Amino acid sequence: MAIEAWPSRSLITDAQRVTLVRELIPARGTDTGMFSYLQQSVRTNNAAVVAEGERKSTSVYTMIRIDDRVDTVAHLSEPIPRQYLEDAPLLRQFFDSELCYGLDLALDAEIVAAILAEAATADAAGDLLTTLRGAITDLENADLVPSGFVMSPDDWAAVELEAKEQFAANPNMSPTNAFTRRLLACRWR
Repeated sequence: MAIEAWPSRSLITDAQRVTLVRELIPARGTDTGMFSYLQQSVRTNNAAVVAEGERKSTSVYTMIRIDDRVDTVAHLSEPIPRQYLEDAPLLRQFFDSELCYGLDLALDAEIVAAILAEAATADAAGDLLTTLRGAITDLENADLVPSGFVMSPDDWAAVELEAKEQFAANPNMSPTNAFTRRLLACRWR
């Protein structure tokens, strides 16, 4: 006879990340193990004013097709006695959640490593807020709109503390939102 170990209670688990990097990236599934995407390799915008009857300039927007394969991110749990799972129905849910969370962390680590391998890094310009603002400006000057910053918890804490210090006289004007962990940037163009 099985005894329910935790009747109508949920298991106590370790904390999990609030936001994963992959949540910032649109994605679609594939069931073939392969995928393709188009990447712009040339962007030459030659748009200009042209007098009536004159030849229009030609812009070049070259796209190349990239074919790749899906990598597998996987792991297993150590063996769990069947009796534990039968005696504590919530235990299966706990292990499913922990295993999925482990996959999320591993996938995020892969994404961050790929981003770091490709990304330009901003030169430190004194304080952290000025450096971040400079990075946004560099992207906007290249006609790109940043959708997010990836920061360690320590870096985010530094941003919040710096904003708190710089905007102490009027905290309603701070460029950070501690509740949503957002860095606010106004676009003036």
